[in-house]
Amino acid sequence: MGAAAIGYLLAMGSNVLDMVGTTVVVLVVLMVLAAAAGFLLARLERRRARRIHDDLVEMRDQPGRHRR
Repeated sequence: MGAAAIGYLLAMGSNVLDMVGTTVVVLVVLMVLAAAAGFLLARLERRRARRIHDDLVEMRDQPGRHRR
């Protein structure tokens, strides 16, 4: 194996490491975005649930205004 072949393999290995590093960074960014989206959706759902709960409490406190 000549020096040129060794240099080629080292350059190819470096390229593969760069690709692996880039893939890892992209996956980490996607995981962070997914976590942020999940957090925001959970906040919206809690707000919606709170609004429904408040409406039910208001209906309970007004006799004769709701059906049984």
